[in-house]
Amino acid sequence: GRPQKHAEIVRRDPANEREAHERSVSSVVLCMASPVFKAMLSAGMEESRSRRIKVSRDIGTARQFDDFYSCLLPATAWTVSIHQENVDGILAFSDYYQVIPLKLECDRALRDFLPSVERLVQAHKYGLSDQYKRC
Repeated sequence: GRPQKHAEIVRRDPANEREAHERSVSSVVLCMASPVFKAMLSAGMEESRSRRIKVSRDIGTARQFDDFYSCLLPATAWTVSIHQENVDGILAFSDYYQVIPLKLECDRALRDFLPSVERLVQAHKYGLSDQYKRC
């Protein structure tokens, strides 16, 4: 079926189910950007019925999700700058939810930062071959 226009993002800490961050988002934006969100919100899965998407803390923080989501919004995406303080979270969410153009933008941004062991491990984890060779 067709996804509804709004969904709730619920970020939970697996160790503490009572600690949660909820945010209302546009399911249309999510589905246009990500095949993962599209499947979750339109394929009869629990998320399509409940209109709630649970995001594990293992992916990133609430702030990092907000940065990621800002990159997806048509009215604000062009104003978002990917920089040293937000690239890690945006990269993690874009990789997990398969938002390939945004992941590639993170890869380009990473080229401006000094190579390090942490960046090498990150490049390996997310399959960023050029960044891996550079580090």
